[in-house]
Amino acid sequence: MNLNRMIHAALLLLTTSTFVRAQRPEPMVMFGGLRVPACSVSSDPEYGLVPAKPIQLGGGPAHAASRMARYIGSLRGPQGQTLQLSNTRGSLLAPAGYWDEPTILDSYRVSYDGQTVGLYVDAYHYSLPKAPAGFTCGGPLVTALGAPPLDPLKVNSSIAALAVEYGSAKREVTPISLGAAPPRGYLMDTFTLIALRARTAATSEASPDSNAPQVGPEPAGLIVLAYPVPCGNRMITPQDIEPHTNQGQVPRNGELIRDEAVGRMFSGVPTPGGSLAARFRQAPISQVRIRYAEACEGASNEVLLPIRIEPPRITTRPAAIPQGISEADPTVYLQVILDSEGRFVRPLHIGGPKSLVPAAIDSIGQWPAEPVRVNGTAVINPMVLQVVFQ
Repeated sequence: MNLNRMIHAALLLLTTSTFVRAQRPEPMVMFGGLRVPACSVSSDPEYGLVPAKPIQLGGGPAHAASRMARYIGSLRGPQGQTLQLSNTRGSLLAPAGYWDEPTILDSYRVSYDGQTVGLYVDAYHYSLPKAPAGFTCGGPLVTALGAPPLDPLKVNSSIAALAVEYGSAKREVTPISLGAAPPRGYLMDTFTLIALRARTAATSEASPDSNAPQVGPEPAGLIVLAYPVPCGNRMITPQDIEPHTNQGQVPRNGELIRDEAVGRMFSGVPTPGGSLAARFRQAPISQVRIRYAEACEGASNEVLLPIRIEPPRITTRPAAIPQGISEADPTVYLQVILDSEGRFVRPLHIGGPKSLVPAAIDSIGQWPAEPVRVNGTAVINPMVLQVVFQ
């Protein structure tokens, strides 16, 4: 389980997290495991100016506008002029042969001193940003743009496929406990919910008398299941659920889920009578507040349950360039899922030379890693890896 990017453990950690505009940027900056030019002007006169050679900014369509704004904010005209970005953008299909999959490109118009130039951008794939021919920089391009973020569409698709794979193979999937004395309930995400349903369905297929649950699309986000708690010889039922981040309460998606609907929602997880559930948007939850129908023996009718996160431990290693392959920029970017056993699975090539992708996937398979743990439970987590070849 990954808490849907609750912990964004991307390995592209930059030494500088803010961008300071400067007419003379430092000649080199650190970017993950690379030392790269702060401002590199492409030697290809067509870079960014024709659809076959777009500027690869990465992150998917959800991040396209913000990443383009940061890129243009660090770019300058030939004499250092500030650029103006048009409020409108077009779209077109990349030429055949550009990538192994059909790719939609964005087209933008930028202007300075009465001059207007069209730029083509690929928001689905990533390479170290450069200035097109005829442009200069107002600061380090790589630092201004930042590491390529996870593409939400590709992440959700990979998570769903992995969850069905886990469940169909009847692999153990454990939701995150909110507390054991007394049991308070569970925190889980889309991966966990789909995997549990797929596991129940796989088990039901082997037992014809059982009714297999439907395993279909599941909305992205987090789900909290709250149990009733004992008080003497009676049970006190939960009435409300409030997850919180360090900045405040997380908004709920939809109405509270009660009664029979709770049992139908959770396959393979006990749902005692009086249990309550709710969906929430993706967020870095730090604690969950449960409010009960009444207090017990003078205690508060609310309980605040902490969410403890242990980040992943990953040891990266440079990869050796296979014989017979020569690339000007031998770095590959992969979007992957770090699974609950510390393995990198479902790799997607999002940047770098295609010739090095097989070697990059083989290389990350040799990296020692420990998974993310939440309240002691190993969970899955999507991330972007930078594989540096030497």
